[in-house]
Amino acid sequence: MIERKTTQPGPSMGNGVVLVLADSRRTESCLLQRTVVSALGHFRIPYRIHDIACESLSSDILGNVAAILIGQENLGLGLTSADISLILNEVQEGAGLISLDPYFYRYDGAWAEALGLASGNSPAAETYGITSIRVHDNSHYISYTQKFGDVHTTRMPTPAVRPLKYSRDWQIIATSEESPAFMARVFGAGRVIQWLISPRLWTLQFFGHAHGLDDMYWKGIVWAARKPFAMLPMPPFVRFRFDDCTGLYRTAEDLSFLKVLNKFGHKPNLCVSMNALQDDGWKFLKALYDAGGVEVAPHTWSGGVGLYYGDSEGEYSDQKLRSLIMRTKKMMDDHGITPSKILSDHDHECSELAMPLLRELGIEFKMNVMMPGETWTGIHLDWEPGPYGSMCYALDYIPGPDPLFVVFNHYPTFDYARVGIGGSKFLLSRDGGVGPYKWDFLNGLTKMTLGENDIEAMASRLADHTRLGLNSLFFGGSISHSHFSSELSLREWEAVLERYEKLTDRLTKINVGYDDICVYARSRHHTFIERAEIRREVGNSSIVFGGMAEVPLKLYVASNAGDGVDWSLVDVPAFSDHTAVRF
Repeated sequence: MIERKTTQPGPSMGNGVVLVLADSRRTESCLLQRTVVSALGHFRIPYRIHDIACESLSSDILGNVAAILIGQENLGLGLTSADISLILNEVQEGAGLISLDPYFYRYDGAWAEALGLASGNSPAAETYGITSIRVHDNSHYISYTQKFGDVHTTRMPTPAVRPLKYSRDWQIIATSEESPAFMARVFGAGRVIQWLISPRLWTLQFFGHAHGLDDMYWKGIVWAARKPFAMLPMPPFVRFRFDDCTGLYRTAEDLSFLKVLNKFGHKPNLCVSMNALQDDGWKFLKALYDAGGVEVAPHTWSGGVGLYYGDSEGEYSDQKLRSLIMRTKKMMDDHGITPSKILSDHDHECSELAMPLLRELGIEFKMNVMMPGETWTGIHLDWEPGPYGSMCYALDYIPGPDPLFVVFNHYPTFDYARVGIGGSKFLLSRDGGVGPYKWDFLNGLTKMTLGENDIEAMASRLADHTRLGLNSLFFGGSISHSHFSSELSLREWEAVLERYEKLTDRLTKINVGYDDICVYARSRHHTFIERAEIRREVGNSSIVFGGMAEVPLKLYVASNAGDGVDWSLVDVPAFSDHTAVRF
């Protein structure tokens, strides 16, 4: 297999990092890559790992960091009473403590009592299995963008701990069916986060990253960390995408809904059927394109006929593909529109023969995770794209000799359309999900299915898609198709978007084009924090970056604001090899 051009952000130097404690003597350390390291890498939170099996803890090691993260369950079995005292002292002095290890009672007794998780000689806790996690309080910074009362269901019972007594200093943020699941408190000059669920929760077997709780994961770290605290996350970008599979976008009237989207600040990525568009449709798109109001991606050659793979008679020959792509390029050139940089392949199907030809259209990115040569109804390879090995949310290069960068945010319900057949292979449902589990925010909610358009349900599904993408630090927005979007009147489009804005009013959103997201995501993918040196005096903190960024990036710097967090942004210039910023 061709090696992918994947940049894995490694440990960072300096005092502005999160120190991840590990114990390689215990098998639980094997989970750290999937549960902790992959997440910190995706969040672009600077970190380094300290293995207590190799070197004992000291005040020098613990005192030179922004926060201490315990991500390995049962770590307490390897900590001495002296280690416990060192950690607690550093937290009282202002370091953050984030514990993903629910087994607090397996630490030296001083740990649970000091943190208010036990009292005297009484039993500290009991273990049980949880199947759901409920948002108990969304007034806190950590849970502010969650919906109050929302319930996140695990794939299977997940090990958890029920504390029998705990201090009122703890604020309960989330609960299981029977007990606190996630708590936060102030401890001296420091702040503490305690998850009472096994970190196995963060594996796809039990629940997984980017499935609904990641905001509490990364915001918990930020809230607890000593400030100022800097990270390089994806900004809260939002985009719309519309695929014309059946050739219904023909005229200016068919496309008039795009102006409604523009009115609400959106720049949709319109994936067109090349030979369906009529002259006034092309003129409409050209005017909108020139005004910066739309991106245009070739999607099908004609209604129902693919452009990049084949037709009802099978896969195209190299000659046929070359002809179609060059004719597509000429049509786009003739209308003065540069194609979108992201491949919009009908049914996610692109022939391996087409891959080297895509550069003729300026295509550098892919909006789905299917491998070249696969068909929707065929057998698929689970290539475990980064950052989490998930086929729902991916920012990674697809394997192969022509590695397009995948920028993908298909809601986790995409999982429900897949069934494994062994050997990292799976089949997809022929439909776009079933019941409520659809990644198209209009599918099943229009008058063609219900007799009338369900505006509330459309806005709610769109809000859910955006909330999950942004809370997980990917990107928000959703997709739909011409046979659904054409069912809405312009007034109904306004109603959907107005309601969506109200449902997402707690989220910071930046509406941009899909191309903008792709270029930014690829630049960030190749950028990592080498050193984070934090000083309390303004202008004396510095972040050193390594890698390469083809466009400027934004460094996010957190500061405490009462019991919450405020953010400021620092510009990171485009660079090659190394650069540094001060704040």
